[in-house]
Amino acid sequence: MADSRPELKAEEVAAYLSDHPDFFAEHSTLFSSLGLDDASDNAFSFALGKAVILKQQKNDQRISEIFRFAQQNDRLFELTRKLILAMLEANDLKTVLSLLKEKATSDFHVDSTIICLLGDGKLASSEIFRLDEGEAKRNINALIQTGRPVCGALRSSEAIAIFGSETAVQSAVVLPLEYAEISGFLAFGSTDPHFFTADQDTLFVGFIAEVLARLLAAFGQTP
Repeated sequence: MADSRPELKAEEVAAYLSDHPDFFAEHSTLFSSLGLDDASDNAFSFALGKAVILKQQKNDQRISEIFRFAQQNDRLFELTRKLILAMLEANDLKTVLSLLKEKATSDFHVDSTIICLLGDGKLASSEIFRLDEGEAKRNINALIQTGRPVCGALRSSEAIAIFGSETAVQSAVVLPLEYAEISGFLAFGSTDPHFFTADQDTLFVGFIAEVLARLLAAFGQTP
């Protein structure tokens, strides 16, 4: 069906825009789609305006990304807070470690959680395992020597040393457990090679490791 609307003349469009100077500000998507010859003197102000609008749109996108990131951080903080409080309220080490592993899977979506102490002393729970210091230096020294959280993809030898020979873990965050005479690490692993990446923030998960190290000592775990 043919469009029966009368064709607007250029003068009429110009007059309308003159009477409505905020038109392009209110319809920025239209302005950004205009085709203009940027080299033309007459088009210069339009081209500049178009650039401003496009820049504003990019800024709006960045702001949206910042808000999304903030919301994700809020959620992560709340999950971390709830887990730490539950660990602190536990009456025994078995409950602490069970809570940690359960919530790591259900709330943080990791595939494997390992609590490891270095050396050959007695273990206070079957949920903890020992790793000989010599073996640790041979296989995972790069992950533990700095004493800081390490996050990212794992080499095969590192994954096997931490998560066992049958593991499918490909990325992990490895967090030091250092308090009093306690020495070891907490590791969260994922079968997704991109789940943990080197540029991820480990602040919240680091809090969990710090609390765990203190609870290990409080519940009688010896070096």
